Amino acid sequence: MAATCNVLRCTSEGAEIVDVSGEHQLRLEAIVCTEHKANMDAGARWVWDDQMDARAPLLMGEDLPPVLTSSRMEVSHMSSLGRTKMLRLEFDRGDGTSDYVIFELTPEAAEGIKNLSRTM
Repeated sequence: MAATCNVLRCTSEGAEIVDVSGEHQLRLEAIVCTEHKANMDAGARWVWDDQMDARAPLLMGEDLPPVLTSSRMEVSHMSSLGRTKMLRLEFDRGDGTSDYVIFELTPEAAEGIKNLSRTM
């Protein structure tokens, strides 16, 4: 029995082996159908979350997680929480659309994000 394409929700027969390992990593491979291989060769974005499971599916198209494209911290806002900061995150979705979300941050959350950015 032929293997099925490793892309999430694809039921086509797997036809090509692709390398999904990162640079300087142990080689990891997935099998994909000819359509998904052509999309990958054409530069289509894909994600394989090896932290989940070695058998995790490849994500493509609308199944992709959003990509954070920019962030901006706006300071000195007053609210019922006191003086807070606003964090604006802009992102691109797997379907090609863009959007943003704004979070109001407590002083503790703002400090946590500041500390997080130092570790990256």
